[in-house]
Amino acid sequence: MTRNELTIRAEKAKDGDTRTLPISARLKSVLEMIKVAPDGKEHSPAGYVFGDAVGGHVADPKKAWATTCRNAGITELHFHD
Repeated sequence: MTRNELTIRAEKAKDGDTRTLPISARLKSVLEMIKVAPDGKEHSPAGYVFGDAVGGHVADPKKAWATTCRNAGITELHFHD
């Protein structure tokens, strides 16, 4: 990640195309803060932002989102909001 950009590698993208996305300084700051997993190790550059606690693949992101919102007491918040 350089400047305020995030590169999505082809093998991680739904359509198989690598792309660079502009991101806000705030999002960049948040991503920098979560570079370290709960196990104390730094996440791999190939880790998933919306993955499990250590950056691994989540089989059902919709279910994981719903569980996270429920655990946080959040209602009426959709993933793309």
